[in-house]
Amino acid sequence: MRHAVRAFLSAFVVLLAAAAPGFAQATPIAHGNGVYEIQGEPLLLSFNVVELPNGEVRGHVFTKNQVTGGILHSKVTSYMFLDDVLLVAGPLTAAVNAPPQFVLGATKFYAFKDNGDGTPPDEVTGGVAPIEFGDLTIQQIVAIGGGPPPSTFMPLTAGDITIN
Repeated sequence: MRHAVRAFLSAFVVLLAAAAPGFAQATPIAHGNGVYEIQGEPLLLSFNVVELPNGEVRGHVFTKNQVTGGILHSKVTSYMFLDDVLLVAGPLTAAVNAPPQFVLGATKFYAFKDNGDGTPPDEVTGGVAPIEFGDLTIQQIVAIGGGPPPSTFMPLTAGDITIN
């Protein structure tokens, strides 16, 4: 039985690899998880960003407000660096118990700072573009509004951000 399970799992892994060509060569851009606070409320954060060989960007950002239970999830479809800050953006794909400006399909954007030593305080900030603006890349958001002001960054109180 153990050999049958191992054979099945091996075949399944090969099938997955064949079904998703290019992912094996994806270039990791950044990933992280942790906790930060907005208006005294702790938010859990988890994200990753990769670039595929064809230049396509994939990833996600997930936040959960520990007080209200509010959840935001967005895809990452674009990124750029502004000095030592990683900026990402993509469509909002889930908004549960969230403020009204978080409309599905609106462009959610974040900026991440990695202090480089594997310990807090890495930093994060973010926002959302009005749904009327349509699907924006991070390059378009920066062209419209500039980079994030340093005063808007919030330190992680736990966790780590790694920018490759």
